[in-house]
Order: sequence, then structure tokens, then C-alpha cells
Amino acid sequence: MLLKLSDCSLGLRLFVQRFFRLTNSYHPNITTLNSESIDSRGSKGRLQSIFSAIDINSSHSVIDIGSNHGFFSISLAKCGAFVLALEKNTPEYLYSTSLASSSSLQNISFYRMNVDLALLQSLPTVDIILCLSIFHHWVKQYGKDHALDMLRCACSKANTAFIFDSGQPEEYGTQWPNYLEFMKPSGPEWIHSFLSSLGFVDVRCLGEFPTTISSVNRSLFIAFR
Repeated sequence: MLLKLSDCSLGLRLFVQRFFRLTNSYHPNITTLNSESIDSRGSKGRLQSIFSAIDINSSHSVIDIGSNHGFFSISLAKCGAFVLALEKNTPEYLYSTSLASSSSLQNISFYRMNVDLALLQSLPTVDIILCLSIFHHWVKQYGKDHALDMLRCACSKANTAFIFDSGQPEEYGTQWPNYLEFMKPSGPEWIHSFLSSLGFVDVRCLGEFPTTISSVNRSLFIAFR
């Protein structure tokens, strides 16, 4: 069987990145979504919970902040949504762009850029914002107050729904409790309260999903205008 050049390029890029540990893949391979591909972070379950909460279709515009290998970005694009995906790490960006190309998707664009407050302020408003497992990194990098300003700004860009999860102070044995003291005594309760304070009228916890760094599951939230 002859393989398309894009398929060969994608396979070679994935092999090189993983063999030399040049990439951090938090997601399963989108091309094997229905197989037994590795999904140690519960990405498939998170995706299905999102789909159960909101009917993603071609009328939606989406920004995915911190898209990694593009699992969520490409999944939403396959539903017809127009997706803008932001990823600061070059290996993950290169892999995700190849993956989108091999899927022949015309309604998704990946950009390699560092996410800071100035960038968030420059983004357009869209229907849906995804901000998954990145907020705690903002807290570590920029400090609590600046990270909260970034989160408020990201929320302000969502006209319909904001989809969010984060490291939590309950994740003992990791570095995150040291940075997330302000979330105590309950990370999920803090997230619910914070999103509600920003004017979202319907804030829901869609479930709890595993990570690879702690035995504590992370709560996934969707907040509707």
C-alpha cells in the first residue's frame, strides 16, 4: 500500500519526537481515537463529557489555549467548528500541524506562540474557549495575581462557553500545592466560585479525570454565559 507523503512525514516526525523525547504528549493519538491508544490522562473521557454538554458544530468558533498535540482542537474541528489553536512548544506545534494536515482539515489553524496577558488581550472573542491544564503553569511562571488576570481575560473571550481544568492544591506529592494555596480548602469549589463570579450563569463540573502526576483526579468544568 502506498502512503501519502503527509502520512510518512507525520509518522517520521512522531517517531523522532518520541524516540528522542522531544515532545510531551498529554493526549492520545487522534488518528486512533477508536482504538486502544494510550490515554493515561483521560482525554477521551473529557472529550466525550464536553460533547455531552454542548453540541459542537459548524456555527461555532473556538480558541484552544495550550493545544499540545491538538487532540481537542482537531476533535472539535472535525465537528465543523472553526478552531484557532495556540501552542508555545515547537515540537508539539510541528506535530499537531502535521496531524491536522493529514486529516485534510481546512477549518483549523495552529500558531506557535507564548501565551501571556498581552496575547490574551489581543485575541478575538469566540463562542468557545478551551483552557485545559495550563492555569497552574501560569501561576508558577507569572505569580498568582498575574495568572488570575490572565484567567479573567481568557474567560472574557468566551461568548458562549468556557471549558477549564487546572492543577489543584489536592495534588500532594507534586509541585502544585505550593503554588495553589489560594485555592484551598477545595480546588474544585474554588474553580466553581471563581467562574461564577465572572458572570457565567451556568457552571458545571463535567467529571473528574486522571493525570499522570498524581492519584488525585482533576475536575473538568464548563461555564456557560
